[in-house]
Amino acid sequence: KYKGQLVYIKRSEITLEINDYLIEDFIGMTVYFNEKYLGLIKEISYNNANKLLLISNEKKNFYLPLNDNFIDQVLINEKKVIVKNVEGLI
Repeated sequence: KYKGQLVYIKRSEITLEINDYLIEDFIGMTVYFNEKYLGLIKEISYNNANKLLLISNEKKNFYLPLNDNFIDQVLINEKKVIVKNVEGLI
């Protein structure tokens, strides 16, 4: 019945388990690599291959794919993302 259509739901109607999150939760989180601050997640973009996090700091903006190759930990309560394998991307 709803195939191919957009379906909306209120966030208040979603029950998440501990350590679960929605992709929108990434917006506003801080990003760290090897304990070094990389920036703040400003938006999420979608392309054919990946979801991309736009990370912004005082010097530049860059995109990081949202997948297990680059995301090490998501600390929801701390609003913090720990990344890995980003040496060539930043």
